[in-house]
Amino acid sequence: MPAPEENMISKGRYIMLFIVMVNVSSPLFAQMKLSYFERAKIELRNRDYTQALQNLNYAIIQSDHFEAYFLRGLTKYNLGDLKGAEKDYTECIKRAPLHKEAFHYRAIVRDRQYNFQEAFLDYDRALAIDSMDWRIYMNRSISNLFLQNFETVVHDCNKALKFGAKGEGVYVLRAMARTGLRQFDASLKDFETALRKNPHNLFAHIQRGICYKQMELPDMALRDFEWVLEKDSSNVQALFQRALLRMDNKENELALEDLDQVIALAPDNTVALFNRAILKSRMADYLGAIDDYNLVIQKRPDNILAYYNRGLVKQQTGAFKSAMEDYDKVIELYPEFSDAYYNRAQIKSELKDFRGAEKDYQFAQSLNEERYLKSDSLNQQEALKLARMITLSGRMPEEEDQTGKIQYDDTEIVIKPWLQLIPYDGYDKAVYYYDALNKDHYQWNLVGLTVAGDTIAEPKIHQAIEDLDRSTESQSTALAYYVKRATLYTYQKNYNKAFTDFNLSVKLDGNNLLSYFGRANARLKLRELLNEFEPETPTLAGNSTSIANITYAEHSYDEIIKDYNRVIELDPDFPFAYFNRAYVLIMNDDFQGGIKDLTRAIELKPDFAEAYFNRGLINIYLQNISSGCEDLSQAGELGLKEAYNAIYQYCNQ
Repeated sequence: MPAPEENMISKGRYIMLFIVMVNVSSPLFAQMKLSYFERAKIELRNRDYTQALQNLNYAIIQSDHFEAYFLRGLTKYNLGDLKGAEKDYTECIKRAPLHKEAFHYRAIVRDRQYNFQEAFLDYDRALAIDSMDWRIYMNRSISNLFLQNFETVVHDCNKALKFGAKGEGVYVLRAMARTGLRQFDASLKDFETALRKNPHNLFAHIQRGICYKQMELPDMALRDFEWVLEKDSSNVQALFQRALLRMDNKENELALEDLDQVIALAPDNTVALFNRAILKSRMADYLGAIDDYNLVIQKRPDNILAYYNRGLVKQQTGAFKSAMEDYDKVIELYPEFSDAYYNRAQIKSELKDFRGAEKDYQFAQSLNEERYLKSDSLNQQEALKLARMITLSGRMPEEEDQTGKIQYDDTEIVIKPWLQLIPYDGYDKAVYYYDALNKDHYQWNLVGLTVAGDTIAEPKIHQAIEDLDRSTESQSTALAYYVKRATLYTYQKNYNKAFTDFNLSVKLDGNNLLSYFGRANARLKLRELLNEFEPETPTLAGNSTSIANITYAEHSYDEIIKDYNRVIELDPDFPFAYFNRAYVLIMNDDFQGGIKDLTRAIELKPDFAEAYFNRGLINIYLQNISSGCEDLSQAGELGLKEAYNAIYQYCNQ
């Protein structure tokens, strides 16, 4: 029968990377003589990662040198873009197959993505190049510690000490492994050595407290945790460990206070949420427990333990059908999870489906028998696969220096808005330009676009309209004149006049691409304004410069898409029409259509950062996490800073 949920507490993960910055002043680098590269080195030293990334992009365009890829990988790692970092380390290795640090650092980012099999191969490759680099042994020991390969951790820590590791970190790691092996005397001796080297190492005190807890010396464990909290009252690792200790001691209310504080300090800590759910279930707060499991699943939709434990709570409260849905999800994600079959068999029996219950029970039995018959290598592969599906994030705010790391900025993550024509010559907020020289259906050679939602002071718009009316353009090139004035009226929110001018331009020339594009943009802007009102309202009254007598249906999404379709018909290579049409499709929940248009926009404009960003977010929304994160990585590489906030939130859990 299934283990009680208290036995399924995930302990989270501590990441302690031993990375030494490569000497970027070596003769090898001097040979490149690249100003962009030299600037990037300075910016990396100053932790200005976004500017370093931009200059490394330019350096790669200039030379395609392997060290530029390596440093860009390091930059992306510091910005939290693990997929992007792995890609750049791979590019470095293609150009320099004996680049030890590229193998070493790629192992680290693969470890962080729970791709342990490939990470260990990279550690081995790095050690084949230099078998005396203690940092590689240290980082490999961290990977093995997570997988509870404790004897291997001790072996690697011994190697690290042999080849020059000096700090207390190696002793802490070895002590943690020895705690796992229940070699408590040796573990305490290592902690003593570590704390003699650095008595103020808070993490060492926390881990020694965990060792005492394993030794069933709760008072000694509590002393270490509270010593840390005296030094740092908001240390979430110490608070979390004290909460677990209090849970063991059945001090439920005190444990709940600690977990509440941990989650307040670290809202993304799914380990704390998971354990609070367990605690609430123990305290008979079943709805509260389910709420916490819901939050875990929201952050980690592939975590089988969250579904499994939520199913246990639902089963306990008699919500059998809902519980069975959770067990179904566990089995869908990991068909080898025998306990889910056992529990589902129980529910089917309760629901009088005795044949289904017997089938599930027998299948669970066969799974357990197969597990014993598998070879060690197959069991190891299954363990590596399972590790990714049961791991929860134990990220703590104090674990890493956030200097220069924009992924931690408090930025709202929403899809990028559509693009509109710049309102007048000399407007300084153009985001993109499109070269229309020698193209049909354009009234000027260079089309400038800016972000929808940009605001301009009314006096400036009014002056721009007056200047346009006085210009010779109004007499000599009426078509361009009407389009420009309509664009200005759109910024002024004078939609009646805007549509009058756009419609006039269409009558003058039915193939005038910018008339359709501008009218679609104006309709979209108006539609977003109308959406603030009740859709049933047939008309909206307002002053002469606003939305007087404009019907809701007249500017429907169908009409907007029709105009964008006409633009694409006139110029199939105009990427911004696809981008804007994708926005409309996404607003109408046509996500596949939106992805198709964004893909076409990217094909036409490979540096279209906003298109990568929007496609990435939509893919993540559709649970295509890997594809989405690759797109976000590309958006970040192209200079869109918000991409790193999205990567931090969605890609590195």
